[in-house]
Amino acid sequence: MKNSAGERIKGILLGGIIGDALGTPLEGMSRGHIKNIFKTVSTYTDPLPALKGKTERWRKPGLYSSLSQMMLLIAMLKIVHQRGIPDRLIRFASTLPEVAEIDSGMFRHPGDIEKSFITRTKRSRKTADMATPPSPGARLTPILSPSMLSEATTVQAVTAAIPLALLFTQNYFALAGALSFGILLRRLIREDPSSAKLLRIARDETARLREQIHENASRIFDSGCNPVTLEEAIAEFAEIFHSLSNTDDEAIAEEMIYTNVNRFLKTPITRATVNNALSMVPYAIFIAESQRDNPSAALFTALSSGGETATLCALTGSIMGALFGTAFLTPPLTGELVNKKRMGAVVEALTGQKCSEAMIHEFVDAETALTAKELEERRAKMKHARPTKRKKPVRDRERELSRHVVESWTKTDKARWKKERGRLDKGTEK
Repeated sequence: MKNSAGERIKGILLGGIIGDALGTPLEGMSRGHIKNIFKTVSTYTDPLPALKGKTERWRKPGLYSSLSQMMLLIAMLKIVHQRGIPDRLIRFASTLPEVAEIDSGMFRHPGDIEKSFITRTKRSRKTADMATPPSPGARLTPILSPSMLSEATTVQAVTAAIPLALLFTQNYFALAGALSFGILLRRLIREDPSSAKLLRIARDETARLREQIHENASRIFDSGCNPVTLEEAIAEFAEIFHSLSNTDDEAIAEEMIYTNVNRFLKTPITRATVNNALSMVPYAIFIAESQRDNPSAALFTALSSGGETATLCALTGSIMGALFGTAFLTPPLTGELVNKKRMGAVVEALTGQKCSEAMIHEFVDAETALTAKELEERRAKMKHARPTKRKKPVRDRERELSRHVVESWTKTDKARWKKERGRLDKGTEK
């Protein structure tokens, strides 16, 4: 049965939120570490066993991060106010309630681009004073791309998105990634992609996007960025999409991605799950394509890849939502999502374009309380956590044992030495 556009938009939003909630607790862990500790993951996972005693890094299973919070806040502001969203977002963010011990207020576990934005809003409420860093961060893509869905044309979607993107970063790859991904989602909710390969659709849509930018260069310039530089950045995404469309092998695809990205980096990368839009956007689309016949496994495939798992899972969830609506989400993921009733109501309101100012303030109050509660839970875990035993250096162990070594041992001497060795060996266990 073909999903309606409304059901696909709902899938994009909820898929992104649930992907974020699934990936956030394991953020930054390698794929090998995730596999060794958790084996097979089928729902939200408590990261504590994998933290190696660093309880302060604990994050609540099933609770989404600033990625989803920022995405929803922008989408709601856009529906309620329609115009002047960058200035409204700055003013709104600068007056949000504080949360004790957290510089980012209600925003949980923000990435670099969100941290920078939050810090700068505390200094100024004017867009003109918001000098942004050149971060290629991929988190901009799931934050921004859903807000592009409601615009009537591609050019309107792009010119509305650019001023918002520039609040977070001046990096053209980050901007191009968000625009390319948003345009892909727009295509998927308007047309049934049937059996066409996602990467080929992404390639074609990105090529059209580049043409639209070229033809409307003055409007792109007026919205705040250099159209020529933006065209060049978008061309890089089109090239990666084209290359990936010719392979089904994940290892080959990942190598293609990071080899291409390394042309622009001083420090080369060896995986596609780093926080760079030029690597993560194509990789998320590749994962979604590889799991098209088994959609319920898509998010867990993204999670098992490690790295920037919150972003990768959110991107993958949004694509699968555009393809399947909410049908691809498993009952554990929908049923165990923290704050699921309110999230469901917000997603329904956004899908129906029926948000209100009161709903925004209710959302902020609820999120502030959730952030404070997670901090409370983390404090409790840190309080009761057992301190990690320090591994005694080998040379100290040998020095201790050598105290018991003599030229001629009695049985008593040997027994004492064995007892001491056993005690020291036990102390060096992990």
